[in-house]
Amino acid sequence: MNFGLDLTDYVLEALWGNAVVSYAGHERDFLREIHGFWGINRLAWAINSDLWPIGQLASLSSVWIDHTPQCWYGNRGGKFSKPSCELADLLIIVWGDASMQSGRALLVQGKMASAPDRLKMGSPSTKRELTLLEQSPQFMLSNQTSVQSTKEPSPYVHGDVPGSTFCLAHLGSDPKALKHCTFLQIKERSAGKHWPIGASSWQTHWPSAANTRAYSRCLTEMVSGAHGCLGEPFTRGSRSSDWERLVNLLIDTTVDMVRGTAKGPLQTTASFAYGGSTNNCIGFASARSLPMSNFVFWNVADVAFMKDIESNELSSGSTGIPGIPGDGLKNVPESPEPRGGLPILFITPHKRPG
Repeated sequence: MNFGLDLTDYVLEALWGNAVVSYAGHERDFLREIHGFWGINRLAWAINSDLWPIGQLASLSSVWIDHTPQCWYGNRGGKFSKPSCELADLLIIVWGDASMQSGRALLVQGKMASAPDRLKMGSPSTKRELTLLEQSPQFMLSNQTSVQSTKEPSPYVHGDVPGSTFCLAHLGSDPKALKHCTFLQIKERSAGKHWPIGASSWQTHWPSAANTRAYSRCLTEMVSGAHGCLGEPFTRGSRSSDWERLVNLLIDTTVDMVRGTAKGPLQTTASFAYGGSTNNCIGFASARSLPMSNFVFWNVADVAFMKDIESNELSSGSTGIPGIPGDGLKNVPESPEPRGGLPILFITPHKRPG
């Protein structure tokens, strides 16, 4: 287990505390706290402060969609049927560089937990999700969302992209070695002695490998490309494997939510945060005290705009969201039900100047 003593973990702890007092206690409430405007800019500040000593920086973009598509992997008479479950609560994309031609992707299933290293196997949904991720059955990605229930699935359709049926068995037959997925254990408000004192309230946990580490370390390791980091490689626009086809489909449908070009009503927010000016980042100690004003922010949901006047060089830069420049984010209308996409955290690494 990782106790996550870095600044990123410190900020995540503060966001966990905000969610505890603000929401009913569902995992999506806690994830939404991170991916809202204030959450994402604080996370960007912390990650950049932790990356500075190793010569790196990163920009972060978050697209939050309030419901997620279902996967159907049961098979009756040659037709997909229940059981069904969410594909994931979140997709993390870490680009190889600012060209956004390739990167690593990670599907994250959020779970409220009383212990950082134990899944609640009494939950039917958790069992279904574990079966989907570990055993890699063929599944249909459906346009039904996590708030809908029906007896038969409807295929997930996006433009001229062929097929909504996937099988990820090619990623490996040993569940312990899988890199494309993880569970995110989020500490319950009432967690007791099974959650060690001082341990991060956000722990990535993969039961087959008995591997638990602080979520903060998972994120910074993915950005730095550390040995053993999570995330499965993919190439943007490629359809050479079901994994690449799935990741690109999710990116495309989610981006359409931001552009406002998808059919149907939307319930989407998007935020962009970048370490604009780094003049105050001299060495590790000063990086940890980097002021919030050194970041450039865009917020789509409520059209809030906040910018350091002394650092406006990124006003037309890339957000890390394919096809959407820094000055291209527009207000997105909201309504009770989205029509596709998955919450995505986009992270774009940059070399530290100087």
